[in-house]
Amino acid sequence: MLASNYQDGQSTAASSAIAADDIDSTAGITEAVIAGAVTAGGDVSLTGKDDQSVQAVAGSAEVGGASIGAGVAVVTVNNAALARVDGRIDAGGRLSVQGVHQGDHDVTAFIGEAAGSFTAGAGVAIVNDHGVQEAAIRDGAVIESAASIDLTSSRSYSKFKTLAVEAQIAGLGAAGASIARSVADGATTAYIGDATIGDPTSPSAPVGDVTIEAGSDIRPQARAYSASAGVLAAGDGNQEVAEVTPTVSASFASAGGPEASNAQTPDDINRIAGDVTIVANSTAKPRAIGVGVAVAGGVAIPVTLPTATASPTVEAYIGEDTVLHVLGNGNTNPNTATGRLEVVAIAADDPHADGTAAGAAVASGGGTGVFATNKTTLNAYVGDGATVTTNTDTLVKAEHEYVGYARGQGGDLGALAVNVDNATLDIEPTVQAYIASANVQAGGDVIIESESGTPGELPDLSFAAGTDIDYDANTITFERPHGLETGETVVYRANGQTPIGGLTDGANYQVIRVSDRTIKLGTFFTADQVDNDSGEIRFDNPHNLESGAGVVYDANGNPWINGLHNGLSYFVNALDASALKLSPTVEIADNEAIAAFNGHSAVDYETNEIRLAASYAATGESL
Repeated sequence: MLASNYQDGQSTAASSAIAADDIDSTAGITEAVIAGAVTAGGDVSLTGKDDQSVQAVAGSAEVGGASIGAGVAVVTVNNAALARVDGRIDAGGRLSVQGVHQGDHDVTAFIGEAAGSFTAGAGVAIVNDHGVQEAAIRDGAVIESAASIDLTSSRSYSKFKTLAVEAQIAGLGAAGASIARSVADGATTAYIGDATIGDPTSPSAPVGDVTIEAGSDIRPQARAYSASAGVLAAGDGNQEVAEVTPTVSASFASAGGPEASNAQTPDDINRIAGDVTIVANSTAKPRAIGVGVAVAGGVAIPVTLPTATASPTVEAYIGEDTVLHVLGNGNTNPNTATGRLEVVAIAADDPHADGTAAGAAVASGGGTGVFATNKTTLNAYVGDGATVTTNTDTLVKAEHEYVGYARGQGGDLGALAVNVDNATLDIEPTVQAYIASANVQAGGDVIIESESGTPGELPDLSFAAGTDIDYDANTITFERPHGLETGETVVYRANGQTPIGGLTDGANYQVIRVSDRTIKLGTFFTADQVDNDSGEIRFDNPHNLESGAGVVYDANGNPWINGLHNGLSYFVNALDASALKLSPTVEIADNEAIAAFNGHSAVDYETNEIRLAASYAATGESL
């Protein structure tokens, strides 16, 4: 812990004073490195951790005929938490590489003055954090084997606060200023460089799941308060700056490393017997708050200028010319197969700026200039020249969620009073998810998603099969409004669970909106798409239905298609990806068939009658 407390002087005559606290942590480097060869039957763990707490207080109190003073506290943090693999590792268990920063910044500056004639003072509290965190398997390293690889780089703070307070009272004139700045930039990175992952000469893939994650959570506060009072004149100015602009990056960028030449074919390079997950995640929530008050018999001028900026650069990517084979367990069963690649960049931003300025005098004028800005750059991508194969799906996703707030308010009282308040909220993110000129071959789906919006605009479409599905009505009900409209397309994912009967994991389905929280899944067609002679229905897009699947025909308020009965169940006979026929039965053996019906719409529970789509038996026959 670094802590300082300065308080200076009192005088009954004219005086000046300054109290300052200046802390510069330029040499704070924590580094853990494996540069040689390590063989372990179990786990290998490498951690570089920086756990820093900085508290600083600077202040001055003055009394005299005339007084000039300042309280100044400045903290600059240049710490680094590094965990790096430069050598060769052969591990029977998990390889863990972590670069972690946990901080606690609390800086206060104050100035208080009282004088018979004039006073001038300033309170200045500043934190500049340029910290760097890194978890890396760097160029030239070799990971012969590991049950799994986990690279984690993270940055977080329990407190990140600056507070500046200034108060002036004078017989003639008083002037003061408060400045509070909480600024965080720096970089949080987790990556695999041009290293060899796995033995390219081994007949098996000796490296399991690979997870590369960079996470940054920064929520700084900058607060400034000032008050000035004079018989003739009073003026004060506040500046509050809370700024979050780090780089957060997670990547896999290996073309095979130093032992790529040992591979018989490119398919033997960087083979992973599990899933690969690459995630860059940033939370930026700066708060800038200021209040200024000036009171005088003649002229009063208060000004408050809070600025909150949340503009990180967040990237998750497969590097240029990378070679990566996500083989998984080799299983092709969608319920048990592994070998999925996820490249995901996520940012949640909330800049908040609030300013108040008020003056009271014969002539008073002042105002606020309030700015809240979000210009995040968010990228998830597979770079040029990369060669990627996966046993199951490949997901490339960029997701941005934002909330912003800017308010300026004030008021001036006097014979001549002018107040100008300006508040600007500027939201201009850049959000991209893409596959560049790369060769990507997926055993499952290739999914590219890019989203940006407020929390209400990005709905949670997860649901529980046991509690959120009405199997009679064939509906799904979500906890929150889903924001979907009839005809939109969604992808059903079982997320490792047994797929719900009638749905196929990874398949696309069209939405039938029932209410703001309830939907049905299906596919649409019109009467013009039905061949009345053959009974064939041909869709404009793939229907995503398999032969034998049970469906319910819903006319959706339109006239019934000839031969079909609204609300009754049918079985699918898939002719091809875009064409099918519907049948009331599905053959299961010679002279035996199953007839389908819907327990919600086809059963009259008062009369115990069941409506079927066709006649199956005469009265008295067994079913």
